[in-house]
Amino acid sequence: MIFKYLISFILVTFLPILYILRFLRKVFYHQDNILLGIQPLISNKYWSNALNMMGLRSKSVVIGTFVINQTDDFDYVINTRLKFLKWIVTYLLFYDILILSFRGGFIGKLPIGRFEPIILKIFKIKTIILGYGSDIHLYDRINQCSYIHTLNSFYPQSSKNRVPIIRATESWQKHASFLATAMFFGNGFYRNDILTPNFLFFPVENIVPKYNYKRNSPIYIVHSPNHRIIKGTEYINHIVEKLQSEFNIEYILLEKKPNQEVLNILQNKATIFIEKLVGPSYALSAIEAMSYGVPVIGSVNNGDWDDLYKSFSRYSFLEECPIVSASIETLESVLRNLCSSPDKLNHLSRKSRRYVERYHSYKSGGIFFNEIFRLLKKERADLKNFYHPLIGEYRKFDC
Repeated sequence: MIFKYLISFILVTFLPILYILRFLRKVFYHQDNILLGIQPLISNKYWSNALNMMGLRSKSVVIGTFVINQTDDFDYVINTRLKFLKWIVTYLLFYDILILSFRGGFIGKLPIGRFEPIILKIFKIKTIILGYGSDIHLYDRINQCSYIHTLNSFYPQSSKNRVPIIRATESWQKHASFLATAMFFGNGFYRNDILTPNFLFFPVENIVPKYNYKRNSPIYIVHSPNHRIIKGTEYINHIVEKLQSEFNIEYILLEKKPNQEVLNILQNKATIFIEKLVGPSYALSAIEAMSYGVPVIGSVNNGDWDDLYKSFSRYSFLEECPIVSASIETLESVLRNLCSSPDKLNHLSRKSRRYVERYHSYKSGGIFFNEIFRLLKKERADLKNFYHPLIGEYRKFDC
């Protein structure tokens, strides 16, 4: 802790000099550099790849890694104090656009972190804030008791850290250049610059999907929870085990496995992927499964999130989502229905692949970010109804 206070003091002392150095750098170098981070989420790498495909200069820079990721999943992994100190200076001097979560960037890790949005604004650094979950969860603003209980089961610290989360979300809502909350839109936010249920992108273009499930073939049901109760894993385990007496089911439960191992299973074995039964919308694991043509069961429209589902269906693209909705109470009948119908599985397989091609490919990610950058340059109007099914501009793009 003393180290962080010392760094804060040194940084504040040298901020004027850093500002002058940044100004001089911008005089001689005009191309924007983009940094994505700093939480070790694999989505940062995927976003960076999509931006690089557009011909932009972007790097994924994170602090540490999760057990499911590897160091080479990202461009830079910061794992020492010296590297941390270096990157505080680096991102202030050499980066023009920061794509961050509500936890912020490197200054956000210091005692002066609450001032980071203001400092970046003074340095004329554009900030795009994309929420991912624990960075914005305020339990008293989630109007869904089951979800609050499951979150408390694994993230009790969020209820104790309410004040810093509120401070961060309020500050970024006020100062960010662009801000999106996706599936967390209903959690007490007054600002959301684009209505989309999900802004995650995956290299769909590089994947050959599998189709043509045949009757009497083994049914491989895959589930990969990071935290069991939040996904409803205990109920999934129970119901799949029950149905194994009726169908030729092989159950593959993947926990704390490297991301590449999960992708290999999706590519070579999976027949059905069960993402989660609790929680709103869908996450990256569902997108990965659909990219391989694997039908997904999830909680998109299971009755728990009616108002959220209606909002994203009326004013965005969630109505097109082919994820088969299920709750803890309905999973058994939903799963039995799918296991009984190869034709339905094959139909969902093609529909799922088409959905991610249209909304979660690198091409669609390039469109998403390009329009944000145009907005930041004042080259276009707001993006609040960009994905609207009737009047949204996204309909005009060939995806």
